[in-house]
Amino acid sequence: MSNIDQQALFQLSYGMYIITAMDNKRPVGCIVNVCSQVTAEPVVLTVCVSRDNYTNKCIKQTGKTAICILTEDADSKLIGTFGYKSSKDIEKFENIEYTMENDSPVLTGDGICGYVTGTVIDTVEVETHTLFIVKVDSAVKLNDNTPMTYGYYRQVKRGKSPKNAPTYVAPQVKQETQPKGITYVCTVCGHEVTVDGELPDDFTCPVCGVGKEFFKRKD
Repeated sequence: MSNIDQQALFQLSYGMYIITAMDNKRPVGCIVNVCSQVTAEPVVLTVCVSRDNYTNKCIKQTGKTAICILTEDADSKLIGTFGYKSSKDIEKFENIEYTMENDSPVLTGDGICGYVTGTVIDTVEVETHTLFIVKVDSAVKLNDNTPMTYGYYRQVKRGKSPKNAPTYVAPQVKQETQPKGITYVCTVCGHEVTVDGELPDDFTCPVCGVGKEFFKRKD
């Protein structure tokens, strides 16, 4: 990694998507930020999903998936649920507006501007991730809201990539003087916030949307 400048990699263009599949009769999904179109006729996409994500296993079992496109105004709680929690542990689609299309669950509510469903025609295993080659079965535009890019997520929403993301960067230990006040760390996504005293009771993480109870004081 000595000759790899992470800031240069951040200049590459990425989107923000919720990729979904079925676990028997149960819908599952996770956040991905590497998805691109590779051919026009037929329409074929590639999607990169960590092998540690439960959704990866479900896509391989069903051979079907959907890519739901997040908007810039997507709620942080939506990103937190699908990006920092596992479908193996929780029901992510509880209280989420979705429908079934081509054997895949597609989100249709706030924070989604369109979706694509498809059939997996090939896979490539790359180190820690699976590259799914997906032939598109349907593509639907839901509204004119602006799709969220990974750059917008990082720079405007101040979001961080979870450890399973291909763009994850391990936090560096900073030697400079820490800001005055008490620093709290989100135990879900790692976001840090510094305040003069205790966090307010109604405080929520701006990155993953969890409450005050998920923050611990940084030593």
